[in-house]
Amino acid sequence: MLVVALGLGCTIAVADPPRSGARQPAAPRAEIPVVQDILSMPVGDPPVESMHWPQALEALGRPREAAALRQALLLRWLASLQPTGNFAPATETLGQAIESVGSPEGTARARDAKAWWNALLARQLRIALPEASVPLPDEIGSLRERLVNLRPGVWALRDNARAPTAGPTPGVPPAPGVFALVELRNTGSRALALGPFELELLPERAAAQAVTPAWSMACETPRYQAKAALAPDQALPYLCRGPALQAAAGDAGAVLLAAQQQGRLRIRSDALDRESERDALVTALAQPRQDALRSFLAANASCEQRGNCAAQARETRAGAAKAASASQARERDRWAALKWWGALLAGAAMYVAMARYISVAAASVALFIALAIPAYHVFQSARTMNTADNWGGFVVIPMMGLAILVPLVGPPIAAWIYRTATNRQERRRTLLTIGYFVVTVLGFALINRILDLLF
Repeated sequence: MLVVALGLGCTIAVADPPRSGARQPAAPRAEIPVVQDILSMPVGDPPVESMHWPQALEALGRPREAAALRQALLLRWLASLQPTGNFAPATETLGQAIESVGSPEGTARARDAKAWWNALLARQLRIALPEASVPLPDEIGSLRERLVNLRPGVWALRDNARAPTAGPTPGVPPAPGVFALVELRNTGSRALALGPFELELLPERAAAQAVTPAWSMACETPRYQAKAALAPDQALPYLCRGPALQAAAGDAGAVLLAAQQQGRLRIRSDALDRESERDALVTALAQPRQDALRSFLAANASCEQRGNCAAQARETRAGAAKAASASQARERDRWAALKWWGALLAGAAMYVAMARYISVAAASVALFIALAIPAYHVFQSARTMNTADNWGGFVVIPMMGLAILVPLVGPPIAAWIYRTATNRQERRRTLLTIGYFVVTVLGFALINRILDLLF
């Protein structure tokens, strides 16, 4: 059985850890005239009018410069929205903005950008709770039996609906006990790309920016909602999860409604810390300038003029890398199949040895134990699967049935095969049974054919 365990253990795929490394912005290269034209353009006032140029640099084969320009323009745009409004010299070009990334001034601006970003969200996004009943989101559908609806769009686990919870354990995040479907409406004039954020409940009679929140919920776009930019005057739902309230008076629904009416709900986003969300935000801000971007790229259509040769080479390398990855995946699948066959043959050899030198009963007991252990884990995994969707039950029920059936049926089948292979009388009886069955089937088929010809 040790051989069987080793064989099965070898089937676990071990993924190589992803290679990581900080990408430092480089000084802009300008071998192509059209790239030099872009880098010589002014940042603009406001800088949001230049948000489409990073996409142009990417189309011209300059991804590193495009990433640095996105960061520089985003920081300048946030700075321009502050009361002082001084974001950069009036003569600053896009190339100079790229070179400023990583400079002392750029570092100081990046340090303040998070506060600027959250201040913008506080001004531009309006938080609202549903007024009418809404369906339970799919993400928490498996908790349906344990949830109580406190008010439209707010649910809590039954044990956490009203009673206060014990103090949190230091270093251990509390388990979600309250769920809310909140709506954010963009009241500004520019689109915003908002990823996961924290919805914070501020204490009563506290300053909105300088106080530690009394309670917070982690929010993200629901599964059924496409992740898209929040256009001006558009509202999108977000599913929030938070621990049970510490207050004994009232419930989470009443507390959230009162906090909304009193303006004590605050959004805190760490989007600027993640490059993917920074890129999504800049892309959303650049939507009004897409026509200008397409016109610019169309006016520089040839490979040499646009620098698209580098982009095409990059696509070729990406295709080669994809093909190599597919080949490696097929190789891993072949090795996994060989390991499974090796484990099966090793288990069969172990079963035959135990049946021959000890007894068939001992071999059957060992096989039952070897099958029961993984079957138990499969059964437990099937029990925890989500059956809220339409296909969940069709997967879970057969898995649980097989997990119960295989350990019970496997040993008798193995014992029958072993006796048939090692006992001459059993082989003769099995062959006669198969022969009788074949002759009977052929006889019925012949009789049916004769009857069809006669009648």
